[in-house]
Amino acid sequence: MIILDTSALIEMSYGTEIGQKIKSVISYQETYITSISVYEFLYSIKSWEAGLSVIENLGVLDFSKEDAIKSIEIEKELSKKGQMINKLDIFIASIAINENATFISLDRDFSKIKELKLKLF
Repeated sequence: MIILDTSALIEMSYGTEIGQKIKSVISYQETYITSISVYEFLYSIKSWEAGLSVIENLGVLDFSKEDAIKSIEIEKELSKKGQMINKLDIFIASIAINENATFISLDRDFSKIKELKLKLF
């Protein structure tokens, strides 16, 4: 299972070289996004219609009670190390960890979360 970060969705929507590489990695694999990434992605692009076409064939994972608990653990650990990242990114990472999924992103902040199976582009 693969979960895409918002940054990966943006690259795919613009058809960049990195976006094309991500598409080739996820082809024929069970691929999801989070409901949080849906919000971030659709908020950040100019055309909802174009954005919806990018995400229409991807499964969407919601933020659960278990994800909230995992988020607290992640945030406390990052805070203790003085390595805080964006709270929405913590929520997204908690979903990927709880799903035991490979997480694709361009955002290096996610590398601060050791438990995350991260594939950076």
